[in-house]
Amino acid sequence: MFCFIQEVEVKTVSAGEPKGFVVDETKVTWDGEGYTKYSYHYASERFERPIRKSYRISVHES
Repeated sequence: MFCFIQEVEVKTVSAGEPKGFVVDETKVTWDGEGYTKYSYHYASERFERPIRKSYRISVHES
């Protein structure tokens, strides 16, 4: 039995993961009472990932 590790170059670069969250605050007044609603979403700024290599690992029986 042997393990075969192959290095493969990817054609497209991944956009990367978002760097954080952005919090949105919405204030509403209803019947004279003030309410605040918070929501969040991913930031548009992303981590750079210039690595264009991936690895393929396979195990073979001899």
